Amino acid sequence: MHSLPAIQSLFVRYRDRAGLAAHFTCHSLRHSIATHLLDAGVSLEFVQDRLGHQSIRSTSIYARITDHHRAALFRQLESSPWIVQPEEKSATPPAASEKENVP
Repeated sequence: MHSLPAIQSLFVRYRDRAGLAAHFTCHSLRHSIATHLLDAGVSLEFVQDRLGHQSIRSTSIYARITDHHRAALFRQLESSPWIVQPEEKSATPPAASEKENVP
């Protein structure tokens, strides 16, 4: 198994070869993976285990981020013309003549 400094050194080498900005770090990659796992529906406990967090509180930070992300996606979906919107029900009951025509 590689040491943390060795992993970080490899990451920097490949990041630079790929022409990515220096603000991309091992930590940002780790953060992105955790966030994407939660967005995909993986349990918080699984992510906690993968990240090696002792406390679920450390992992729950990612859950708050994904909650905001999910809410934004839901708002976007709600406004999509491809989503069938439920018909609004009338607040007043149908007139007597309308009731007679119902089979």
